[in-house]
Amino acid sequence: MVSYSGIVLDEKSHKKLLEVFGPTWESEQGWEPIAHHMTIKMGGLPEDKKHFIGQEFTMKVVAFAGNDQVKAVQVEAVIDTVNKVPHITLAVNRARGGKPMMSNMLTNWTPVKSELYVKGIVQEV
Repeated sequence: MVSYSGIVLDEKSHKKLLEVFGPTWESEQGWEPIAHHMTIKMGGLPEDKKHFIGQEFTMKVVAFAGNDQVKAVQVEAVIDTVNKVPHITLAVNRARGGKPMMSNMLTNWTPVKSELYVKGIVQEV
């Protein structure tokens, strides 16, 4: 059974995001790093999008947002997503009730000053 479909980041991109944005939460207790994928949709891809499976995409990181429960980066959409703001959840603070899906509710997006790109492969997970 497919839990979600998304662009799953390669290891280099995962590490790059944690290296660049980790200092925004590393000094606080309870944070669990994620930086794993950009969700396309929950469940499997529809038949007309299955051809994307296995394709690699590069995404530009354009903004950062967070609160005391979740941190995320906004990326330029390279494939349609159900999320209003295409993003990658960076970290959650489960001790404060944080859940990855809470990144869908972030509104305090701050533009990222430097050019940062991440890569991943479309997968059904």
